[in-house]
Amino acid sequence: MLSIFLLFDWILAFSLSYSINHSNIITRGSSDTTNYKIPKNLLSYNNNNTLYKVVLNHNDIEIYTTIPLCLLHEADFNEFLTVHLDDYGNPFHLDIQVAAKSCTGKISKATHFNTQFVSLSSNPGPRPLLSKPVVYKEGETPPQPFSIQGFFMKYWYIIVPALLFILFTEDAPPEKK
Repeated sequence: MLSIFLLFDWILAFSLSYSINHSNIITRGSSDTTNYKIPKNLLSYNNNNTLYKVVLNHNDIEIYTTIPLCLLHEADFNEFLTVHLDDYGNPFHLDIQVAAKSCTGKISKATHFNTQFVSLSSNPGPRPLLSKPVVYKEGETPPQPFSIQGFFMKYWYIIVPALLFILFTEDAPPEKK
């Protein structure tokens, strides 16, 4: 099978390990091994309480995710691993997805894992534009902000109601004799 890397495929190289119910960690392969033979101990477990833990090792960084082993049996050991990378290309989170949604007790006849990898990096947000602090000498007072206010800006709350009153009042019609 083919491993798929969307981003950082030339940098990201890692090893995969697994454990069952958080027992001993067993090496499974590396990022370029997508067709790994399924060990017999994984084929013998198939109850809803058995957890399958995938461990990813990269430059002394170890991250893991777990899934019920029965879901892997239901999906015939087809798994989709998503590695989330930080701004520097280091993994910080691992997701596993399988096509199964519930456990029915099926025992898989698969002999090899079918693993697909995708790595996703976060997009850095916009950086704020920070102004340099102004340092005043001892005894110096900062200047007061200067604002120009015109006549209308000062008295708008008086002028606007007066204009509205004038516009919406009618003259009385002239009397006819």
